[in-house]
Amino acid sequence: MRIPSALFWVLLVLALFELRSEILLLIQNFTWTGLFYAIGHHKLASMIVLLSPWWLFAAGRSPRSGHF
Repeated sequence: MRIPSALFWVLLVLALFELRSEILLLIQNFTWTGLFYAIGHHKLASMIVLLSPWWLFAAGRSPRSGHF
């Protein structure tokens, strides 16, 4: 099932918008506890951001192209 690229970008922007305060706090003062807190309390947004490179790469390939 192919996912439209517009949906991908909307989800990515919404996920980054959800994580914006955590990202700013981590930029100002990085701690492992802060990182685990951000991932633990924003699970869906974190997964979208972490899986977005794979999702973008997979969306560009066609099942009929013959490439694996």
